[in-house]
Amino acid sequence: MASPPILRGNKITAAQFNELVALYHTYWSDDNPELTFAALLADQSEDNIDSHATGWGQQAVEPTVSITQTITSTHTNRLINQINAGLFHIHSGTDFDLTSLTKYAQGSVIYYEAYRRITEATDYIETQKLNIDTDGYGSELVNDLDYSETVNWANEVSAKIKATFSSYQQARYFFNSGGKIVFDISAIGDSDWTRILNNMGTITIGAINVGSSGGWIGTSTGGIYHGGGLGDPNIIYTYSDSGGEYGGEYGGEYGGTGGAYDSRRVYYEVEGNELLSGEFEVYVTIRFLDPSGLVINLTIDMTAGFLLPIETPPLEILDSSLGDKFKTDPYIYQFIERESPILSVDTSWT
Repeated sequence: MASPPILRGNKITAAQFNELVALYHTYWSDDNPELTFAALLADQSEDNIDSHATGWGQQAVEPTVSITQTITSTHTNRLINQINAGLFHIHSGTDFDLTSLTKYAQGSVIYYEAYRRITEATDYIETQKLNIDTDGYGSELVNDLDYSETVNWANEVSAKIKATFSSYQQARYFFNSGGKIVFDISAIGDSDWTRILNNMGTITIGAINVGSSGGWIGTSTGGIYHGGGLGDPNIIYTYSDSGGEYGGEYGGEYGGTGGAYDSRRVYYEVEGNELLSGEFEVYVTIRFLDPSGLVINLTIDMTAGFLLPIETPPLEILDSSLGDKFKTDPYIYQFIERESPILSVDTSWT
């Protein structure tokens, strides 16, 4: 970036300022709105997955300026306002206080230091782009689907949940902004499986990994972007329980058929489908395997929902003393809530 290099004491040129705008646009908005699910399936390289996993889908970053313009505090402060809105989306507490940018006084001359500060803030957002504030204002947990069923099964039982978005693009913006599909599963009727599901805790499936709130952690091999195509799902999370002391520490890595750590297992599998209508579907199959061969009577309770990236900062923050970090009269910048998926039971426990 920035050719010729910016040196201390030099003013920012219009070309250099536009580079800063374009850099932040990559994360706040989207450099690749034409990306398709087919393109993701065709290239599962780390670089291609990262390109799909970049972009929150907000409005284009502004302002860009003509090459002859002198960069003023008004230009710079508007960019800072938008960067602060992105930082608040990620962290609305102490971390925001530490990372947010301070605006320049009206009429200030914009020198090298501003370029450095804005670049550092954008570099930080690059490392945090898939995160979302779950303890403050950044997200809302929506429990959209409650599903309970009693089943008799041996060896294997599974259910499939579908999340529908209006387009692959909107699905990208949901997951890229820190959105997650959330599962909380419990059971009664079999002591082993009751213990397993309690220890597994709440499962959250994000863009590139799976998280668990339980005391024992399984093995994540990816997230939504590592799923397969329709009819060809990929396992993205494995949780195992040997039924003894090795269930938590070794189950996720070594659980399998046969061997010292043979165990009951839970698999999360993901497949996607981009419809001709433009809608995009994410299918999550939850599969239980039990090596005992015994018939198991199990009442399975599942709550499926999603962590929704919501509008931030809210009005109560904009109207407070902190609100100045997002305003340069007459402009006010906020992160706009992402589209919610529609959840449904595609296949019942069978």
